[in-house]
Amino acid sequence: MRRFWPFLILLALLTGCSAATEEPTVTALATLPPVSAPATVVGPVTAVHDGTPAPTLPPVPSPTTSGGLTEYTVRPGDTLLGIAAAFDLPMAAIQLSNGMGDSTVVRAGEVLVIPPREPW
Repeated sequence: MRRFWPFLILLALLTGCSAATEEPTVTALATLPPVSAPATVVGPVTAVHDGTPAPTLPPVPSPTTSGGLTEYTVRPGDTLLGIAAAFDLPMAAIQLSNGMGDSTVVRAGEVLVIPPREPW
């Protein structure tokens, strides 16, 4: 009997608690207020909500093409996957063209050679 007294106390507590709980209130979906769609930003953001001017990004460098290869200057925030997707290439194509091995690290200001799409 001595081994079962904690179980009996727990059982008594659980039985007493179940009588004290009440059912949650269910609200029908028709009574909830409608949810409005989030605002869409159409143009460039010029100020943050506290009045301070928004930071400006440097102009997008246009890729330069020479002999079928394109050179792209990496911008802050760019990733190798994003660059590969923008040029509709696999990441491996950019890695091989730039001797990167298996590295996926790109740095802002770095110039990458983008191969033509056809062989890939």
